Amino acid sequence: MRNALLVLFVTSGAMINSAFAQGPGCKEGNFSSESKPTQQRLTAFLIELQKDVAGDDRPAVAGLASYPVTVSTVARRLKIADRAEFVERYSEIFPAELQKFLAAQDSTCISRVGAQGFTVGQGQIWFDFNPDGIVELFTINPVIYEQITAVKR
Repeated sequence: MRNALLVLFVTSGAMINSAFAQGPGCKEGNFSSESKPTQQRLTAFLIELQKDVAGDDRPAVAGLASYPVTVSTVARRLKIADRAEFVERYSEIFPAELQKFLAAQDSTCISRVGAQGFTVGQGQIWFDFNPDGIVELFTINPVIYEQITAVKR
C-alpha cells in the first residue's frame, strides 16, 4: 500500500506543477490568468533572460533592464545606474545560486503582483512592460532563501 501512495503523490505533484520539482522556490503563479499575447511576451522574455544568463552574455542581460535597477542582497541594497555598472557588478547581481535558480524557472512560475509588475520565484526577479510595451527587468533580489538560513546560523 505504501508504494501505491507514493505513486499517487508523485503523479499528483507532477500534474500540479512540473516546474516546482525542477528548482527551488518555483511555485505556480497566476500566469494562466494573463491574456495570450501577454503570456507569449512574458515567456519570450523569460527564455531570453535564461539564455543570456546561461551564456554569460552580460551585456545582453544588462540590455534587458530598465535603469536604475534595484538589487537587494542579504547584506545591502544597490541602485545600478546604467548598463556599464550592471556589467561591472554582474557577479554580485547574478551570483551562481541565482543563475541556477533562474534556469529552473518556467513561465508557470511567473506571477503578476498587482500594479507592481511580474515576478518569478519568491520575488527574486521582477520585470514589467515599459511604456513602449517592452518587457524589462527592474528589480533583482539575488537571495535564495537557503542563503538566509545559512546567514542566521
